[in-house]
Amino acid sequence: MKRKHFFPHDVEAREETTGMNYDLALKLKNAGYPQTGRYYYYGEESVKKYHPMTDWYIGPPPFGHLEGDIVKPTLSELIEACGDRFNSLNSNSITGFDSLSFDGSCGAGNTPEEAVANLWLSIHDKTNQK
Repeated sequence: MKRKHFFPHDVEAREETTGMNYDLALKLKNAGYPQTGRYYYYGEESVKKYHPMTDWYIGPPPFGHLEGDIVKPTLSELIEACGDRFNSLNSNSITGFDSLSFDGSCGAGNTPEEAVANLWLSIHDKTNQK
């Protein structure tokens, strides 16, 4: 299946992919989050080579990933990455969303994606400390 690349003026695509900013996606990458998924932020080399008009895209670029490309995981991809440790995702009036694991790890964020991404980081940090 050929992937369509979306541009910033494509409101439907923007709304579908809101939920995680570049900094959090980079933090996930640096912590070892798998760099496979449906949505990506362009790295500097990809922007020069593929499309200077947008900073994110859907699917792999036409000629493969370049240095600096970062996956922008969806909520379902993040929950799957947490595996059987994932317990719940709840909304609250203070942080927006909280995500909990069965081992006591937690993550919070303004969006569900941020909360589960922070949960993955917390789980990953505990795993590395053992």
